[in-house]
Amino acid sequence: MKIRHNILKVFTGLSFGLGIISSGSAYAATVTYDFTVKNLDGSLAGNTYSGYVEYDDSIAANQITGNGSEYITSRKGGLKFYFNFLGNTFKEIHDESKRTQLGFKNGIVDSLYFRIDSNEYDYSRIGYLFNFIGYSTDEFGKTSQVDFSYTIDGINGSSGNGDVVFSRRASTPIPESNSLIGIGAIAATALMMKSKKA
Repeated sequence: MKIRHNILKVFTGLSFGLGIISSGSAYAATVTYDFTVKNLDGSLAGNTYSGYVEYDDSIAANQITGNGSEYITSRKGGLKFYFNFLGNTFKEIHDESKRTQLGFKNGIVDSLYFRIDSNEYDYSRIGYLFNFIGYSTDEFGKTSQVDFSYTIDGINGSSGNGDVVFSRRASTPIPESNSLIGIGAIAATALMMKSKKA
């Protein structure tokens, strides 16, 4: 029993020495934003479509400060994109620019950039094209936000625009590996104390 006690003391001492057990341990979590495309005009008026984007906020490129304009991309930050539209499911790998991008303004999501890949999906085969964009400027220099636009029945067919509404999904923080080691050490201590009393 004395040997066990000494081993536990050494392990606990090393854990504290290496900073493994810490009250300020960081937490990592997958951040998910659901989005809905609604208020459509054109031939799809009255319909709604949904999808979501997600990313791991433990990656340095995905850490949003909440100050000014910031972006998370599929190329640099591993942003995942899922969107169901007219019978097909689209992901970040189907982005024509290969860089799906989620934009933030002072910590609030305000834009999503994605354009269907013409090489991956033949317009004539699926009968439509679409894209999520941030801002557009008309011929008079007036800038306005257009979140979603589409054309169906071919490239020169019926077109329309819609709004995209985001909502952050509730998530449960996951302790990082170092925190788990610390928790393991605490559990081991409790078991040893119980064994000693017995």
